Amino acid sequence: MKIIAHRGASGDYPENTLLAFDKAFETGADIVELDVQFTKDGCLVIFHDRDALRVANEPRGMIELSLKEIMDLDVGSWKGFQNIHIPTLKDVLERKYKSLIIELKPQNHPMENNFALEKKVLSLLEQYGTDLGAGYLSVRTIESYDFLKEHCDYPIGLMQKKRPPKEFISLVNDHQVEFSQIRWKTFNDADWQLLKDSGSKITAFFADNEEEWKFLMNMGIYGILTNYPQRLKNFLLTL
Repeated sequence: MKIIAHRGASGDYPENTLLAFDKAFETGADIVELDVQFTKDGCLVIFHDRDALRVANEPRGMIELSLKEIMDLDVGSWKGFQNIHIPTLKDVLERKYKSLIIELKPQNHPMENNFALEKKVLSLLEQYGTDLGAGYLSVRTIESYDFLKEHCDYPIGLMQKKRPPKEFISLVNDHQVEFSQIRWKTFNDADWQLLKDSGSKITAFFADNEEEWKFLMNMGIYGILTNYPQRLKNFLLTL
């Protein structure tokens, strides 16, 4: 079972930063999961929220800011770290991490029409000769999934998001989804069995304590997304 660091080692370090990614791998993560968005000027940065209010006291989102403006934001102080900045996707790819789950985070902006976000991500992955290792490209819509499936050889995952389990499982079966990233607490025993029967590799979002980890391990899933990869690693070493 894979230890997947949710936005890096985000429980202890500023999420979606190079520091959080480095620490995740140093402390035992198999894969780092991160989020990619467009900036106002069409660059790709690593960021999760629709705006930067929570982590940088900035009410605007990435799609409303230029890359230069984004580079001036401090996203570490809220977590007790000074002068930590938002990385670009290029910054991440240059580091040649061993395994990544790259989650595409569209913001329903016209800039993203015609799969522009998907195309830009694929272009950069090709430019850097990126190997995702044990990871995959993660998307929220079946349209995005089908587009990527047609236009690249990378493994693709579909997020459950707010879909009821049976609706999600139906999509997984109809489109032969490779990786299913689920909100596992919405699943009952029958749902679990149906998803397992699909043959899709299951990643669970997210789990941060021993009781949850034990349950998910018993379900035989591919990987657990956690904010505390070192804790999960230490727990696995006790088994």
